[in-house]
Amino acid sequence: MWKTGYELLLHQGYPLPSLSTLKRHLSSFLFNPGILVEVFQLLKLKAEAMDPHDKLCVLTLDEVALKASTDYDIKNDELLGQVTLPKHEGDATKALVYMLGGVASRWKQTVAYHYTSNSIDGTVMGEIAIEVIRAAEGIGLKVMCVTSDMASSNQAMWK
Repeated sequence: MWKTGYELLLHQGYPLPSLSTLKRHLSSFLFNPGILVEVFQLLKLKAEAMDPHDKLCVLTLDEVALKASTDYDIKNDELLGQVTLPKHEGDATKALVYMLGGVASRWKQTVAYHYTSNSIDGTVMGEIAIEVIRAAEGIGLKVMCVTSDMASSNQAMWK
């Protein structure tokens, strides 16, 4: 049995690059905290081929708990583990993720993220959401709504 759809397509004879080739190409991408500019560039290519109703999307904000630690990133020669959210500092205990997803069709893409601590100023989250919406609309997508859970930081953003 195949572990992924990619492996299934390879088995069916589709002329796809090997996993090592894909990994090599992806290793040149920058996935630093903040808005993922290179992801938006690729999403723009996808959006150009979409039907108008497929360009309708939702912006979702969600936090993921992290184990506080310090790690060394060999590729970028830097230590990781600190908060990256603007106007905040300290040890990162969460990742705040911004994702766009289709309303009329099934697609989802992470377009921004930041490492955060337990205490977040919701106004900063809102400013980033506005930047993401502008970037999405700049590539031809139409953000119809923004969703989040009711964590205290999200409630502060909505106020």
